[in-house]
Amino acid sequence: MKTTLRYTLCLLALLACMTNAWALEVESTSGGLEHLVSDHSVTTLKVTGTMDARDFKFIGYELTELTELNLAGVTIEAYSDVAHPLIGTTYTFESDVIPHNSLIGAKLENVVLPEGLKGIGQAAFAGNTALRSITFPSTLTSIGSYAFNGSGLTSVTIPEGITHLGEGAFAHCASLESVTLQGAVAVPARAFLGDVLLSAVTFAPGTTAIGDAAFTGCAALAQIALPATLGSIGREAFMESGLTSVDLSACTQLASIGDWAFARTPLTTAVLPATLASLGNGTFFYCDQMGDLVIPTSLTTTGDFLLAGAIGITRNDLLNEGMLTVGDYALYGLAQAKYFTIPASVRYLGERAMAGMTGLDTIYVSAAPARLGENVWDGVNQPEVTLYTPTDKMSLDYGKLDQWREFHIVMDYLLGDVNGDKDIDVLDLNAMINYLLGVEPYIFIFPAADINASSDIEGSDLNSLVSKILTGERVIARRVRGMGDNAPLYATTTDVVTVEPLTINAGARRTLDVALTALEHSYSALQADITLPEGLHFVGNATGSERTNRHTVASNCDDRHARIIIYSTDHATIAGSEGVIATLNVEADSRFIAGEPIAVSDVVLATADDEKLLSDNTWAEVATTTGVADLSEATWRVVGAQGEIVITGDAAEQAQVVMLSGAHTTVDLQPGENRIAAEPGVYVVRLAGHSHKIIVR
Repeated sequence: MKTTLRYTLCLLALLACMTNAWALEVESTSGGLEHLVSDHSVTTLKVTGTMDARDFKFIGYELTELTELNLAGVTIEAYSDVAHPLIGTTYTFESDVIPHNSLIGAKLENVVLPEGLKGIGQAAFAGNTALRSITFPSTLTSIGSYAFNGSGLTSVTIPEGITHLGEGAFAHCASLESVTLQGAVAVPARAFLGDVLLSAVTFAPGTTAIGDAAFTGCAALAQIALPATLGSIGREAFMESGLTSVDLSACTQLASIGDWAFARTPLTTAVLPATLASLGNGTFFYCDQMGDLVIPTSLTTTGDFLLAGAIGITRNDLLNEGMLTVGDYALYGLAQAKYFTIPASVRYLGERAMAGMTGLDTIYVSAAPARLGENVWDGVNQPEVTLYTPTDKMSLDYGKLDQWREFHIVMDYLLGDVNGDKDIDVLDLNAMINYLLGVEPYIFIFPAADINASSDIEGSDLNSLVSKILTGERVIARRVRGMGDNAPLYATTTDVVTVEPLTINAGARRTLDVALTALEHSYSALQADITLPEGLHFVGNATGSERTNRHTVASNCDDRHARIIIYSTDHATIAGSEGVIATLNVEADSRFIAGEPIAVSDVVLATADDEKLLSDNTWAEVATTTGVADLSEATWRVVGAQGEIVITGDAAEQAQVVMLSGAHTTVDLQPGENRIAAEPGVYVVRLAGHSHKIIVR
């Protein structure tokens, strides 16, 4: 029994000695830590007092078994000895900063940093593969380059006070899964390079830049929400990451994306902001799962290798109007694209720009041939690919040039699109009339004009074209940007087509006058769409006026919608500068509500020399003959002001405010002046049996 007791006491004494060897708490003065720790096998160390670079060097170089380091009670002092460099060639060290390289390669698992710490030096904790987490004090402002490179951190929260984050600060952290940046610090180059498990990154609002290779190789990073304040994405920023989609449409301050930024990622879709000014080479290089991409019209060049190897792309409108240069190998290997449109603005296709597009069967062009680099369509069976052009002359031009001539070249046309502008309107009518009069139009596509397929252009084709225009799809006239400049393809004019205000009762029939104000130009033809409010209907077709007695007036009326065209078979201009040009009959039923507008839209005006001009939409009010529109009888005054509707009266009342879209709201009015906030536009205010049409500026 005594032997057992003696053995137990010896074992406890030994354990006590071992505990003292493994765990130690000391109060230090700067430079004196090595004198307080005699057993270098200590695993847990808590230090209070003061330390400087000499003490950190001692910990990093001598305490090789240390796993727990608590510096909560430490003040770090400056140190300098110009005669004896301490770490590398450095002999001067700042206060409140953990010295660079001081703890590199340590076995540390847990570290408690002191409050008051301002900086962590370059590579200070690099290679600390056992370090799983660390909490940064609120006083920290700087994390040096490669400070935690190759460490074992699993999550990181970078506090708001950080103003400097060094290059590669958390690179090659093989266990890092999440990062939260609480402050708007720029993400530096290689910050998270090679962090293969990183799957969640949260940015602070205000972040402006992501540096070169910041997230390269982050294979688990499938989704990322980038801040709207982002101004630049660096070279290779997300290369070989796990991103499956990226939407930058909200990043309206993003000016540039660097070379290879998303190369070799599993992206399926990418949306770029409309304000983007620069897109680097190889941005989506070998993104072989990419199925959709929208390239903004702000870009005039694709750069080289933009989508090389993105074999999933099928869309034909990758290149927007305004694109001038398609870089070398830009679309290389897009084998699933069957047809492709080359915008009129493109002036150069780079070397092998469309090589390997083996699925192509159709290419559309609409302008003179672009200059070509070498072997633009290398690997494409060009004789089996049809190249469509809008005119015979253009077909001949393409057929004269190397690389282009290898295609099967034919002319493309839309039946009725006589002038080749992809619209069927009164401009085509003018062109056909010119042709019939023996005046050769500037552009005339014979097959498109031969609507009746008689191999001749005759009166029946003219009648068929009129019918096509009248019964064609109701679309807004296109205001398409021209070849890389800011001018619209079609000019606009302040001249307008309007309808005169109308007064009518339910069950009555009235004449609706269509007027033209032509102060800027003289017109030989026009077309316009007229839409009636609910309760009004067209009766019969349009007739001309004295101003258009040398013209043909044709219309297609369908209940509340009418398309009217006016043209001259001898190219006469419409007489006078103002006044009625046509009339239509309308009838009201019981659903008619006074104050609703008649809309005139989709106005196309043609001058005698075939210039096409577009005019703004107009409206006119419809009233009843019962005095509803007579505001002098009303006890309320309704006016439109800047950004508001002002209603003044002497009693409490309810008013209904109706927008042209049909949306409406009910407002409770008090005696006196009532101000109602409103967006600019045209409104109808229904109040006490009256309707008031007003305009808010």
